[in-house]
Amino acid sequence: MKTNKQLRRLCVKELLWYSPANGIFIWLQGPRRGKVAGCLDRDSGYIRIGIGGKLYYAHRLAFIYMGKPLPEEVDHINHFRADNRWGNLRASSKAGNAKNQKMRSTNKSGVTGVSHCPRTKKWISQIKINGKHVHLGYFQDIAEAIYAREEAAKNAGYHPNHGKDLL
Repeated sequence: MKTNKQLRRLCVKELLWYSPANGIFIWLQGPRRGKVAGCLDRDSGYIRIGIGGKLYYAHRLAFIYMGKPLPEEVDHINHFRADNRWGNLRASSKAGNAKNQKMRSTNKSGVTGVSHCPRTKKWISQIKINGKHVHLGYFQDIAEAIYAREEAAKNAGYHPNHGKDLL
């Protein structure tokens, strides 16, 4: 007897074909047969595919299609949420996914975790580790603040793309 996981995989493989190289899904059945499956959710930036009246994220369907265990979260390595190429997806936890975020739009220093304090006229370096903010110090020189942040990120297991604006 097949498990629920195998049935889900078979169901997805009966309905869709997935190209790991370019990350697209193609319908195999019904009136949309041969057409690209899914559409871009403009609010989230993810591709969603409707199956049986329910919407599924394409990056999660890719894991099912490839026969991999469905992770807590799926990380898009290059930060582009619509890029569902297999090589751009990695299984992650919530904490692991947070260690590969793009730079925030409110960032003014150009480096994640580094900001300027107008009161002290120094650069502040900080990082979040295990859900807690860790102050790395005040620095006269921005290069020293950046170095402290990069070393702390490396030691804390942050992804090399964390804080990078790749788009």
